[in-house]
Amino acid sequence: EGYRGCQTRTRNGRTCQQWDSQSPHGHSRRNCAKGSCGRGNNYCRNPDGEPTIWCYTTNRNVRWEYCDPLPQPV
Repeated sequence: EGYRGCQTRTRNGRTCQQWDSQSPHGHSRRNCAKGSCGRGNNYCRNPDGEPTIWCYTTNRNVRWEYCDPLPQPV
């Protein structure tokens, strides 16, 4: 849940939708749009306790997918 890396693609290689965008998928993640997930970016995050990070995708047919965390710099 504390992941703050810069992963922007899902496990299947789909590009993540920006958290402050409602297109192509509308959502109620207001906390993400306001900054806790990184306002103005499309980084994978875990705002709701899922098993790993995830994001809404830019693919109209795939609402969201899990991401694999990138190693964080030491």
